[in-house]
This record gives sequence, C-alpha cells and structure tokens, in this order.
Amino acid sequence: MVFVIVISKDGSFKSVNQTDELYKCCKYKSNKDFVKLHEWNEYELWGKKKGKAGSENKCEFPSPIENLLYFGTLCVCKKENDLAMEEWTTWYTKKMGNNISIEDSEEQSVDSEDYSDSELTKEGYLKDSFIEELTEELYD
Repeated sequence: MVFVIVISKDGSFKSVNQTDELYKCCKYKSNKDFVKLHEWNEYELWGKKKGKAGSENKCEFPSPIENLLYFGTLCVCKKENDLAMEEWTTWYTKKMGNNISIEDSEEQSVDSEDYSDSELTKEGYLKDSFIEELTEELYD
C-alpha cells in the first residue's frame, strides 16, 4: 500500500491509500489538466492550475509557491514511498515557519488597551487627530 496526502478544497489534509492513479485519489473522473504543480526535495504536489472561480484550494503553501493559485482537491506524494500524515504535517509546519493558526492565536484589539476617560470621547472612541469631539457650538 502506498499512502498519499489529499488536500481538500477547504485546505484540510487527509491520508488516503493510493490504489490507482493520483487524479483518482482526488476524486477526479479524468486526468485532464491534472499536473505536477510543484516539487520539493522529496515531495510532489499534484493538482489543477485551472478551475472555476470559487473552486480555489484554500491551503497555504510555503515559499516559493505561497502566492500561486490552485483549484479543487490537491495531492501530495513522496517520490520514493509512503507519505504518512505525521511526516507531512511535521514537514509542512516546519516549512510554514511553525506558525500558530489564526484560530489558536489571541486577537489583540484597541479595546483591550486601557485608556483614561480623558483620552476617550463620550461615545467611547479614542481621541486622536482623526476623531474630534463635537461641541455644542457646531449645532448653533
């Protein structure tokens, strides 16, 4: 058995047994437009460069292909043998700079900072050169 990693359109990974050609692992009916998209030292990325608007694959890839657009389901295989999910996710995380996903990170906002009442307008906005407090004389 040879295992490959299938990258769903939403960007999630799944390990599948490659029983046939790679395009069939991605659930394509034919190999039309199914090509090798990129090659890293021991891994190959397969999929489609062409597709309908809205069918873009959401997975982010490491340099040098981080800005390229791919469509539908993609497939990653190892040149010599099986590609285990743990091996792929370890490699992928390292190549992506060990970044924590957006869902796991805490968002910081201006609201979390402490400001004194004199620094805020009566509406709660931070006073700066952009927002000025309205005075009664403007309404006269």
